[in-house]
Amino acid sequence: MAEKKPRKRRSRTDLLEAGLTILAKHGERALTIDSLSKRLKVTKGSFYHHFGSRDEFSRQLLEYWAEMHTQQFIEVCEQADTVEDSYCTLDALAQEMDDDIEVAVRSWALRDPLAREYQEQVDRARMEYLRKLYRDMLGNDEQAELFSQLEYATFVGSRQIMPRPDKERIGEMIDLWTAMLKQFLKGEKR
Repeated sequence: MAEKKPRKRRSRTDLLEAGLTILAKHGERALTIDSLSKRLKVTKGSFYHHFGSRDEFSRQLLEYWAEMHTQQFIEVCEQADTVEDSYCTLDALAQEMDDDIEVAVRSWALRDPLAREYQEQVDRARMEYLRKLYRDMLGNDEQAELFSQLEYATFVGSRQIMPRPDKERIGEMIDLWTAMLKQFLKGEKR
């Protein structure tokens, strides 16, 4: 008789990471207990142990996404020595984001009030942080508002265009934006 291998225990984070992967590849309708259990080779009981219900999983998945793709980015940026370094760090982190997750959450938010609530929270937090960076660089609240709105609209929009620009092209767009910002700042300091 063949020995049965014990199933590897999966953490809450393992399930959330698998959820983000499924969300990015197949959309929120594919976030079923069955798909998560099969993907990670865990029992449904393991899923229920961590989350209790599909609705609770959705809530925690959105919370995890907000934490990993917004709060942690801001915390990393805040470690920089200068506002310019914070800005450059934020740009680098944004370029490394999984665009498919961003698009999938936005799509989910169009149909689901809970996803919409988290999307709005994330957008507010990201915009607030961008405004802070621009306010520190420009010293002008009105300009900070305009620059942050323009940059965030470009960030969101570049991920919605079909076909989506590749990472290299987005990097070129960011480089151009940064050069334009530096030129603007030089003109402001005269």
